[in-house]
Amino acid sequence: MHGIDPARPSFALGALTLANRLVASPAPLGGQRYGGLPHPRSAALYAAQAEAGLIVTERCWVTPQGADRAFSPGLRNAAQAEGWAQIAEAVHQAGGRIALRLWHAGRRSHRAVQLGGSWPVAPSALAGPGQIATPLGPRPLPVPRALATEEIPGVIEDFLRAARRARAAGFDAVELDASGHGLIEQFLDADSNQRVDAYGGDAGRRLRFLDALLAGLTTIWEPGRLGLRLAGRAALVPEAPVLRAARLADAHGLAWLHLARSAAPASDLAQLRRAYGGALLRGHAVAGAEEGLADLVALPAWPRPAALPPPPAPPVEAWQPAPKHRWAAPLPLA
Repeated sequence: MHGIDPARPSFALGALTLANRLVASPAPLGGQRYGGLPHPRSAALYAAQAEAGLIVTERCWVTPQGADRAFSPGLRNAAQAEGWAQIAEAVHQAGGRIALRLWHAGRRSHRAVQLGGSWPVAPSALAGPGQIATPLGPRPLPVPRALATEEIPGVIEDFLRAARRARAAGFDAVELDASGHGLIEQFLDADSNQRVDAYGGDAGRRLRFLDALLAGLTTIWEPGRLGLRLAGRAALVPEAPVLRAARLADAHGLAWLHLARSAAPASDLAQLRRAYGGALLRGHAVAGAEEGLADLVALPAWPRPAALPPPPAPPVEAWQPAPKHRWAAPLPLA
């Protein structure tokens, strides 16, 4: 494999020592799960990725108002925290390391996908493009309610509360998701942030929300256990929001920067490398990145990383007839 050698032993990622340079980033499990709880099979799914150097979870909303899918998991109460703690424990028992991905959908939400049915909020009262899947079928994204200036510290506290719960649940690290057209990216983007207060206007003020989040997170987690996920949607230009965010991540000493777009050209990676001095994670790449431009590669879920040697085969068990009604058997709980 050109560029990144996934089998290279021991990679230092901030305060973490990874067994290799592969990062597992599994897709969410389907099916209904109520109360914002992780899926009952999630612990087994994540534990199966433990041969990767690091696992980054699916999106975990920090408040029900930040959900972008029905039946998606969150981290707002003790029951949800217990579900995530079981996942972290299963990964650790399998010898892996895991980071929780914190998320708020902002205007890319709908009251039909939220617990409690709140109206979506955003930097400005501007609807996002497209539709959203709901239990009632596809619906246009609604015009969100613009957050009042005095509400923003409370939204920041939602993230910090989830970060504290993630630490108590036994996670090794946290990744802040500023991609996916979510709330953080909406604050960064001039098209979705038309505020005239301290959180909008020029590029510097549009960065203030993310700056406050990172400042708060580094009081809960050491910076060497924090990452930031960004989305490069077009070729980077000087002073692009992604580059500004990368410099902010560097100023706060974050351990890694996760570029979600896998097809990023070498010129973009080089610009990010100049803006940010930590480890660069290239999202969902199929092969190694250009030499010296990315440190880690994120791949979707696997039964076993193909680039790593397989473990010994388990002993062959005696054949047992399948139950007559296999679909009626209860699902194993994590």
